Amino acid sequence: MAVRSEVKHSVGYRSDIDGLRGIAVLSVFFYHLGIQGFSGWYVGGDVFFVISGYLITSILFNEYDLTGRIDFGAFYLRRIRRIVPALTAVLVLTTLTSIFFLSPTQLIAYGLSLIATVASVSNIWFSANSGYFDGDATQKPLSHTWSLGVEEPLSHLATVHRIAGTCHAGAEEALRCACGWYDPVA
Repeated sequence: MAVRSEVKHSVGYRSDIDGLRGIAVLSVFFYHLGIQGFSGWYVGGDVFFVISGYLITSILFNEYDLTGRIDFGAFYLRRIRRIVPALTAVLVLTTLTSIFFLSPTQLIAYGLSLIATVASVSNIWFSANSGYFDGDATQKPLSHTWSLGVEEPLSHLATVHRIAGTCHAGAEEALRCACGWYDPVA
């Protein structure tokens, strides 16, 4: 399929989205500082999560609309370039701090959560090993990384769902269509 035009991978700067992201992050931060009035911190997490999903699906929808396919390899490369430097800094600093503040048993659990985080499945790890609201969640320094493991699959499902409608196809055909392996006209 011919490329219809140059792919734009950004939805452009939106100050309203930046403002919502800032409010979402600050509400979670203020909750963790123990500031009164921020007991509903998870709303901030939900807002941030929805904004991330919107941005990811917008990028994928835009690429599909412009080219008739989605280059998931290029998408992940852009995502790695954007997320990995900050995540690496967080993981290194958290690991160094954990060595001094966690007990040996907690440090082993931390190491396992570190592996799950690097593998982008910390959502599954924390779900299987504790509740986010458990009292001991404060002893799990990487518990906030669960969203990285959830965000992408949900965004991809939304994209496949949209393409299924565009291609008038089922989920398998929609995925093939998104990857350029399916021609809905043929």
